[in-house]
Amino acid sequence: MTADASATPHPSSANVLHGLGVSPGTALGPALLWLPAASGPRRQAILDGQIGAEQAALRQALNRARVELDALAQQVARTVDAQTAGIFTAQSLMLADPDIQERALQAIAVEQ
Repeated sequence: MTADASATPHPSSANVLHGLGVSPGTALGPALLWLPAASGPRRQAILDGQIGAEQAALRQALNRARVELDALAQQVARTVDAQTAGIFTAQSLMLADPDIQERALQAIAVEQ
């Protein structure tokens, strides 16, 4: 999709948008530019004496998230259907996976 040059008195590269058209024709209107925030977890150094507390905080967060996901799965099963609820059940099961938990706990201990 390219902005219509007649829409602006002095077209420049700042006024031309390129993208994937989803239907034929020309569209005029305001364009919003979405810039995603920097992704990835925020790294914060921890001291050796804080490792146990950080790991405990992770365990707590995982348990809280599982409780919320399980409740959401039950609600969705009642209001939508069991298949859709399965999405949240699967996410809860991933949080309960001992291998995933152990890798996260090790990352806290090793990477600090």
